[in-house]
Amino acid sequence: MRCKKNILVLIAVILCAVLAVTFCFFPGKVKVTFYPLIKAVGGAMVYDENEGYSSIGWNDFIIEYPKDKRDVAYMVLDSLKSDSRRVYDFFSYRPSKPVEIVIYDNADDMRDALHISRNRTVEGAYYMGKITILSPYEWPDAPKMDIEGYFRASSPLVHEITHMVVDEMTRGNVPVWLTEGIATYMEYRIMGYDWTAGIDVKEPYSIEQLTKNFDKLDEYQAYRQSFLIVKDMVDRYGDKYIVSILDSMGHGEEIGAKLLYK
Repeated sequence: MRCKKNILVLIAVILCAVLAVTFCFFPGKVKVTFYPLIKAVGGAMVYDENEGYSSIGWNDFIIEYPKDKRDVAYMVLDSLKSDSRRVYDFFSYRPSKPVEIVIYDNADDMRDALHISRNRTVEGAYYMGKITILSPYEWPDAPKMDIEGYFRASSPLVHEITHMVVDEMTRGNVPVWLTEGIATYMEYRIMGYDWTAGIDVKEPYSIEQLTKNFDKLDEYQAYRQSFLIVKDMVDRYGDKYIVSILDSMGHGEEIGAKLLYK
């Protein structure tokens, strides 16, 4: 019995060693192979079933919301009806399973669910296969009147749905700057909204800097430059070029200037 157990341990050690070596030489291939499992486990751990929640469904979406926030659920639904198809059509994408959207009416509860600092301002997020939206009544800058109109004009849904699509297409093999640049571009494309407008790019970051150190760079410049790179590629080569890059990454290719530009 002990001999059999030792053999199993040895096999596990060998597999881990092979996986580690493979990751060193083919990190993209390893990511796309194991990411769906990691996402399934992570999503189950982060998003517990919410007690006292109701749900409504529409097409490929399931909206979960606190029972007293039915009006917010329908704001989200209206936004989905007007914008989700445009995002999907851009990427020629259709979900393989329903997309879950969870509405929170408390910012701290949402931060806790996402395991992020309570000092961060967050109105929407995509993580591990699911989208979360904070009720616009709880947004720091929300007006006292016409919440519905305010939400429609600045809804984070286009941004977060784009993150979801990019994540699915690349199987997680995508750097932060590229998914943020694409999501910001889609807001500009669909909503006519560019929050990075007016941000000065003094000394442009290299693709390598954006890829390896995005979270350590100046946030505003990093987002602005990411948006401009994506917009430039679409302007030069067309919509399908972005899709082709994401498809390549979904097959394990690593991002780089050679992949981005013809």
